[in-house]
Amino acid sequence: ILQDVFPGAFVSYKVSAKNEIPKGAKVVFFHGTPRPHEAKGWVPKFWKIGGASTLDLMNEGNTETEKLIKNITYSTSLNRRTLEIQDPHDGHAVIVGGGPSLNSCIEDLKMRKQHGQQIFALNNSWQWLEKQGISSDYHVMLDARPENAEFVLPVRQYYASQCAPEIWDKSPGATLWNHENAKNLVNGGLTLNGGSTVGLNAMSLAYVLGFREMHLYGFDSSYDEDRHHAYE
Repeated sequence: ILQDVFPGAFVSYKVSAKNEIPKGAKVVFFHGTPRPHEAKGWVPKFWKIGGASTLDLMNEGNTETEKLIKNITYSTSLNRRTLEIQDPHDGHAVIVGGGPSLNSCIEDLKMRKQHGQQIFALNNSWQWLEKQGISSDYHVMLDARPENAEFVLPVRQYYASQCAPEIWDKSPGATLWNHENAKNLVNGGLTLNGGSTVGLNAMSLAYVLGFREMHLYGFDSSYDEDRHHAYE
């Protein structure tokens, strides 16, 4: 009955799980031999006090797929400049996210700016940087929500093709790049396989732009008491 009600959740060790636990399985049952204490491979790690368990992780964005497709269709129809691979150089990329640890890094960031290192501001971190007297050289956005149009900064802009039309309408000089979400939807333009966050993609972007030295700030997703950003 349970196998009918929950397809794929209850599986036989002998039939389906000798080498690994099938994706979606919640219970692996043993019938006949071997018994759990006799089995090898992954089983001893689970069949013990304090043993392991499994978790299926789903990579979901904050914007529905249908909306992403509309955004990508719009941006790629604009014939904007697309990202191109550049030769390696000795420049330093200082990539600045919005995590609460930023507030302890102000002097370090000022020093890097004074030494000519290039500041990559992510999303709204450029406004925090400006308040500290630090100007940004690059601006990178990935988020597909239209309200992020208020973050547009007129420097060297590198925006993902999935960004909302409101962002593209405010940034006629922006360079377009493709997040892996778009790889099956577009022809042309580089796809950055940097993961799900703008920070991880910015590292790939800086590498494509020739940077081999990178310094990361505000990448923490931790909470500092009740603060999840360095700014409101």
